[in-house]
Amino acid sequence: VIVVPEDDFIGFVDSNSRTTLAMSLAVVAVAMILAALLVRQGLRGDRMLRAMLQLGHSARRQTAAFATLVTDRTLFDPREEAPPHALTETLVEIADARRASLWRLIQGGQAMRCEDSYDRDSNGHVNGLELSRSEAPRFFARLAAGEEIESEDAGRGPHTGEVYRIMMQPLGSHSLLAVPVRHEAKVVGAVWLEDARAVGSARDFVRAVANMAAARLRIAEPVARFSQAAVHVATRPVSAEERNWSTELAPDRIAADDSASVAVMVLQLSDPAACEYRLDGSGAILADSLVSELQRLAAERDIAYLKMLGHDIVAAASCGRTDVGVMQRLADTALAARDMCAQLFEDAGLPPAFRIGIECGSAGAVQVGREPRLFNLWGEAVRTASAMAASVMPGAIQVTESVHRMLTSDFLFRPRGSFYVPRVGAVQTFILASRL
Repeated sequence: VIVVPEDDFIGFVDSNSRTTLAMSLAVVAVAMILAALLVRQGLRGDRMLRAMLQLGHSARRQTAAFATLVTDRTLFDPREEAPPHALTETLVEIADARRASLWRLIQGGQAMRCEDSYDRDSNGHVNGLELSRSEAPRFFARLAAGEEIESEDAGRGPHTGEVYRIMMQPLGSHSLLAVPVRHEAKVVGAVWLEDARAVGSARDFVRAVANMAAARLRIAEPVARFSQAAVHVATRPVSAEERNWSTELAPDRIAADDSASVAVMVLQLSDPAACEYRLDGSGAILADSLVSELQRLAAERDIAYLKMLGHDIVAAASCGRTDVGVMQRLADTALAARDMCAQLFEDAGLPPAFRIGIECGSAGAVQVGREPRLFNLWGEAVRTASAMAASVMPGAIQVTESVHRMLTSDFLFRPRGSFYVPRVGAVQTFILASRL
């Protein structure tokens, strides 16, 4: 019997089976890889197609938006006083942003004023907000250099931290894109987008709108400007009626029994040299024109008490604890006084050396002395209003928490933080920005 190993006859079959299996697995793997690549390419093509369709849709929207903006002849007119609502609404729609706003540089670049801000969530517009360079120096420095400012987390950004704390955090915004508005190589303002989700596709559109907005912002503060006749008002003779109104107050206007609640505004002039500056053309000193304009503003709003004490100008009116109307008139007077003073100082080429404070509280009001008796006003409301004016940044209006509660439904405020008032303690203060 001859014995032969089985592998010598059929071993190659087993070996070929393993080789065939390995090759089959390799072929399957290659086929799966090729199929995955084919699927990936198909998905990539679908994404590219969707991106192209979205880009085309975005381009059509931007073209339609450009057509709408261009056909509105008053939108970029520097003499137009109405806020540019269509501009900010269009920016919100195109960039899918939560809020869009147009800002104007004022006071020689020392502050910014909001021409209009549109909030998509509330579908509301506000204007008149102000931001001082002293509040956000790094933001102003970069903007003045003509650089765009973009931050996904504005609270942690090196140039946007102060802006976030003052302007964005109270409203719940997080990201910011600020595009400078230039006119003849000079930055005259900025376009802001907050929480914009389509910045990539809308960036060129925002830049184009910023270039278009330069036509509107090329003239500094057209709304706040007043005629030369208003500046010359100080040079005309003052009537006896006006003289009596500005220096003496009828006792029944702020009576002792109403002294528990008196609305007081204090406007402090912090630079004596600036007050003596002579205006070009009229020859009147700046303080003379300023006080004359304040007399006019107070008379228009029925603010009975107005006196100048050194470098402080005090205005007051009797105000019951629930009499919001008087506080509204005083706040309107303060806003008009702020705009008028800012314009006077800017026309004179001077920094805004004025501050305004408002308080509503207890005060004493009585006639004293011999004939002719003098009307005097004193008390906590006067001291607190003076403290509010002394502690705020130049060109701004600071109010107490009690004033904020009375006016919060009709005026726009920015919280400023806690402030220590002597004999009162720490109080919450707010910056009065504008009317709603």
